[in-house]
Amino acid sequence: MLISSGRSSGIQVLPAIAPKVSKVTTFIRSPTWVSPVQPQEQHVYSAEERKTFATDPEALLQYRKTLEVGFSALWPLFLADSDMQKTTVVGMTQMMKDKLRNKKLEDLVIPTWGVGCRRITPGIGYLETLGSDKVDVVFGDIKKITEQGVIGGDGLERPVDVLICATGFDTSHVPRFPIIGLNGKDLRDEWKIESQSYLGIATHGFPNFFIVGGPNSPVANGPVLAALGSHNILNYSLKSGSDLI
Repeated sequence: MLISSGRSSGIQVLPAIAPKVSKVTTFIRSPTWVSPVQPQEQHVYSAEERKTFATDPEALLQYRKTLEVGFSALWPLFLADSDMQKTTVVGMTQMMKDKLRNKKLEDLVIPTWGVGCRRITPGIGYLETLGSDKVDVVFGDIKKITEQGVIGGDGLERPVDVLICATGFDTSHVPRFPIIGLNGKDLRDEWKIESQSYLGIATHGFPNFFIVGGPNSPVANGPVLAALGSHNILNYSLKSGSDLI
């Protein structure tokens, strides 16, 4: 028996390994919105397109703008109770129910918060796999890993042959090393409960500490590189005292 545990990584791993195992147990720590994506082929740029982009800077700029505007047009989705968010919640809820076809799993997996409150996860084949006879779904954290297997939050030990750790990543922003600010404050202590920053680039009490992509960064949608590029400009402005902003 294989066992996988996870969030977005686990959502990708489960449908990939399910056809190859006799039994798989997946631990789900919390509900998540699984976006209704279908497999898509990577766009292969033709020789003519590449030539145009290489010789016509304006055409390349317009193409980049088109891509970025397409992503950024989704921003109302992240506003609480916006029309776009409400419509998306209804649509995604029905889509997830259609794929799960299991009331118990629906109650465990489908979130009660608005779409966009947490990262939306693409999961091709994930919801369908959860309802498979060979998949045992355990809701809650893994409490302990033993020599024989895994003990879940329900106190039961489940023997395993292989443990796949697909548990996501630390999003707390708490540093792994001392960062000392004014009056001897350690940023690890300041951010222990909640990470706070100014525009995702600076934090109170640490005047020489600048961040790119820090807490509350405006990177909820759209190209990450474009958002981080704006952060770099703002960082430069704050450090140099220039009037770029």
